[in-house]
This record gives sequence, C-alpha cells and structure tokens, in this order.
Amino acid sequence: MQLKEEAMDEKFPYENLCAQFLMKPEDHAAASFKRQFCFFYQERIEAMRPRILERARKEIDPDPVQITRLVGLKPNKKVVIVGLVLKHMKRRPSVLREMAKEDDGQEVMLPDPLIADRLIAEEDWLEFEDGQQMVKLEGNIDKNLYVTGCVIGLYGHRMEGDKFHVDRVVTPSIKPQAALPPCDEDRYIAFISGLQITAKVELDSDLRKALASVQSFLCNEFGEFCDENGKPYKIERLVIAGESIGLTEEGHQYSTSARYLTRNEEAPSLAALRQLDAFISTLTGAIPVDLMPGPSDPASIMYPQQPMHKACFPSSSHHGKMINFCTNPHISGWESFCSWELQ
Repeated sequence: MQLKEEAMDEKFPYENLCAQFLMKPEDHAAASFKRQFCFFYQERIEAMRPRILERARKEIDPDPVQITRLVGLKPNKKVVIVGLVLKHMKRRPSVLREMAKEDDGQEVMLPDPLIADRLIAEEDWLEFEDGQQMVKLEGNIDKNLYVTGCVIGLYGHRMEGDKFHVDRVVTPSIKPQAALPPCDEDRYIAFISGLQITAKVELDSDLRKALASVQSFLCNEFGEFCDENGKPYKIERLVIAGESIGLTEEGHQYSTSARYLTRNEEAPSLAALRQLDAFISTLTGAIPVDLMPGPSDPASIMYPQQPMHKACFPSSSHHGKMINFCTNPHISGWESFCSWELQ
C-alpha cells in the first residue's frame, strides 16, 4: 500500500489546506462567542470593491458616474455605492423570539417546519450597509435573489427616511483565472455526497447496489470505463462531501422540529457507520479518499465542521494517508473548494 501511496503523490501532488478551519484551544474558550462577523464583512467589502467599481465604470451610463459612500450623501443624487446586503426575514427561526414569547405571553408567528416549504415571505425586506451607515432598499432589486452577506454595488439615489432607491445592481467582475499547470494527460477528481446510509435493509437495498457500481467505476481495476478515445479514466482522488449517514424518518422529523432551538443532533446508527467504513475501506486500497462531514454525520453541527474522528472508521484508518479526514468547508492543493450547508 505504501508503494501505491507514494506513486500517487508523485504523479498527482496533494496538499490539505484545511488547517485554517481546524479549531484551536483558544477557539473553544467562552470568549470565542463574543466574536462578531462585522470584521469579516468589512474585509469582504474592501476586497470586492475594486471589481465592483470596475464593472460599474464600464456598464453604467452616462459616463463618469459618481462613486461615494452613504455618509453625507444628499437625496436624489445619482451615485454608485458598494456595501453589504442584510436580509430581514419574518419567518427566520429565532431562539430569542421563542424566549420573548415565553416571557410576555405574546403570540409570535413561526412557520411549522413540517408544513411550511419555505422561510421567505412577502414581508421580507433588504437593508444595505457600507461599513458606516445603513439604508433600507427599494426599487429595482429582487429581494429573493439576495441573502445576508452578499457584497454588491448599487446605482441609484438616496431618499428621505434613510432609504435608497435602486436603479441597477452592480455585481463584481469575474476574477481572472489563475494559470493552471500543464498536464500531459487527463486526470479526474470524483465527488459524491448524500449517500444517506441508514443500515436498514428496506432503505438501503438499492443503495448497496449503487455503492457497488460506484466502487467498480472508481477503482476501474479492469479498465472497462474509458473515455471517447478508449483510454481508461484516471480518477486520482475521491471526495465524499457529507451526508454519508442518513436519518430515519423519525430522526429527520425530530431534527427539523428542533431548528428553532438551534439543535440539530441525532445520534447516527453505529451499524450505518460500520457500513460506511466498510465501503470506504474497499476504495482506499485503490484511490485516496477525502471524507467531509455533513449535517447528519457524527460531527459538530457548528461551522466550520470539524473532521469526523478516525476512531469511527477503524478499517479505513488502517490505510494511513489513503484516507483524509477533512473539515467542512474543505480546501485542497488544487485550489478546489468544497462545502456542504444545511438548507
């Protein structure tokens, strides 16, 4: 196995760049919950500002358009501003609203998670912040296309009452593609997610057949899977991107109902873990595997999710570096980014 591992590293260099997402001792301190997102948002605005202004200068008529900030902006003057979207959602789950309901006895409207199919509502509205001031948005902007954290530019004018009328939304220009290293032959990275293994016969019967087909395709031991030129596919690595363990219907209902308490935990089946471990161990003898956690997997639900412990995968762990327990999100040395989010 060691020879196979070294050969793959030589042909297809790999570097795990997830150290930035690993929790350190100081991250577990009580003070860590005092950290706010405002610093990240401000850095994001400043990083995206040049690309937004570049597009605004090219696409907005007439000619030199004034680029400014909200501070000191006079009403009815056409300008471009750059900042961050904040979306206010009436149906957004909130522990504080639940607590307020208990304290004063008032009825607070919350959607039934087992009935409502969406959390957006007609009453939702957008605000815009440029790091110094905040305004409510009106005009030519679709509130359903944006979420909190989106950095955009807006062309329009300020109105009375701390409102801004949007004539046009300016999105960042596309970042130039970095030069890719030359490659003498095609090589592939495979991605799978949502295996939803439950270890229940009635639920996993079709899944077992599918996993066998996946194993046959990925390992390609006999070269039966080829490209249009008749050459066998060379899959250098597999990324299992979360949701490997499935919840039963009862567990899913419990998990969904608990959203308002920000608790989404359901102990995964040990039998399902053993089945997943057995499947991965059949692959790691042939190709390296990156294993990411997802919402239903045995890992913390808080982001960034920490790697699943190797003790949960005794058979796969025997293959050493052929299995890589990753964070969610996960970044590798090929400048690839992978993330699984709870919807």
